[in-house]
Amino acid sequence: MFQRLVFDYLDETRHKDWSIITILQYLESKQELSVDMLNDIKDDIYAVLRSYIKKENVNENAKKKATKILTTYDKSFSSTELSQFKNKLRRRAEEEEHKTALRMKAASACTIEDLKEFHVNKHVINQLFDEGQEGISKGDDVIELVENEDCAASSEENRGAPMETGNEVDYAFVERLEHQCTPDHTKYWILSSGTNVQKVLADYAETIPEPQKCSNPAYWGILDLTGDHPETKALFSTEDWAEMIKSFHQDVKLSHTKVSDAVCRFFDKVHKIVNDSNDLDIAFDQLMPEFIAKEHGIELTADDKREIKTLMLAVLTYAENLGDVDLPVSESAFDNAFPNMLMRRFLDKSELKMDTGEICCWASAARRKQDRSVVLRARVGQKCDFRGSLKHSNDKLEAIVGLRSGGLPEAHRKKVFEDHVDLAITMRDILHEFFASNNNAPDDELHRTFVLGVQSWGWVYYTFGMDCRAANLCRFGRLATTRLPATVRMLATLEAFYVLMLNVKQTLKLIRDHTNNVALFHSRAHRKRRTEDGEEDEVPESGKVGGSFGHIVNTPVRKKVK
Repeated sequence: MFQRLVFDYLDETRHKDWSIITILQYLESKQELSVDMLNDIKDDIYAVLRSYIKKENVNENAKKKATKILTTYDKSFSSTELSQFKNKLRRRAEEEEHKTALRMKAASACTIEDLKEFHVNKHVINQLFDEGQEGISKGDDVIELVENEDCAASSEENRGAPMETGNEVDYAFVERLEHQCTPDHTKYWILSSGTNVQKVLADYAETIPEPQKCSNPAYWGILDLTGDHPETKALFSTEDWAEMIKSFHQDVKLSHTKVSDAVCRFFDKVHKIVNDSNDLDIAFDQLMPEFIAKEHGIELTADDKREIKTLMLAVLTYAENLGDVDLPVSESAFDNAFPNMLMRRFLDKSELKMDTGEICCWASAARRKQDRSVVLRARVGQKCDFRGSLKHSNDKLEAIVGLRSGGLPEAHRKKVFEDHVDLAITMRDILHEFFASNNNAPDDELHRTFVLGVQSWGWVYYTFGMDCRAANLCRFGRLATTRLPATVRMLATLEAFYVLMLNVKQTLKLIRDHTNNVALFHSRAHRKRRTEDGEEDEVPESGKVGGSFGHIVNTPVRKKVK
């Protein structure tokens, strides 16, 4: 069955490049393959190679290569590459079966209106017969009734269950997988070495086994530049990886805010108090702005006083919560007592609407509901434990989201990484929603947009950033790492976290200004540039709009992880 194609492969390919996997790829390019065919293919390849060796007018090096392949023949068919090839064939077959099933459902099931009309008409017919009518005229109404009845019967047969009569109707709905937006153009990211980052990531994504897809950022179109996913890093050379890291941190970075002298003196005082005082409740009174001003002989501004009061309340609350820690501590209890408490105090409430607890991302929920029937159960978005929405953004952008990974003792590293991937998917959904809402804005402006994410586990606190660099390619990287104090003696180390929050607060303002500018570009899309003659001028090639976000991949069927 395949021997002719195998002979063609041997004739067209250099013997140096011969291998089992390349033979299979050649066969796949010539005709559609399935996993069930592999045994026949294996026998045909073996027979062809045996006969090829026996030929007299064949190059000796080619014979040696064929002999070498036969020597490790069975081992080659159990290699990792062959397993990946089989998984690819299985995945393709499953997708085709699913698409066929959806098409059959869509073709056989009647619409809701047809079914409603069918039952109304059926009820009218029964009434006419009950009143002694001898028949019904064979006009258009009868034809329509027959068509509706046939349609309903077909729908019943295809669903494999009898249809209920009366008001309880079993309407069939075709469940979608995910919303798909076909971009008008595609944006690529080509490195200086010539590496096409999207292609490398897409090729790798095709080899991911089904049970591992959910926990693999590459499957979701996310380039994880944190280094926490070694499989992604292994796809690129050292030079390419360094170039991608450098490019990311040039485009996505936290703003740096100058820290006032008053703040530095405040934390110096905290350090002195927790190390020298026996009664901390009384000693903490020395953190008042008046005490600090008097001790250093300085005059504090109104902003300095306001800042010190905020810090003092945060430090006192943090110290009190530390005293209440009694292992084990649940995830929500730790989150509310430490990370979320600090973020709500340090970030700007006038700029950011902050929600905490077991909540979902609105952008993620909106993405999951697109093109979904309104009568089906609503889907929630990705879970998050902190959600910060810009109050003065036209899109109410969820510019920062956070996840807490376990309480105390520290969660297992698997839990931490799964939340790491979930956070990245949430941030991707936020960018997707923003792109979709401003699809008339210039490409360059859209692709300059980035959002922030935070994740904490144990006493460690990570800050991440994400942007959409090109089609099907969202870059996800770590911007900062800090640790929260685990004891009262180390309360002064809160200074690092406070400075981080100052930088985040300033960065959120820049994100607000940028996203509002993008929304402004989108709202002015109706304006036309005109030439001196008054005729509409064509938009230049560099003036593409709408961005190139790419496709949102389907949710895997199985969500378990090996």
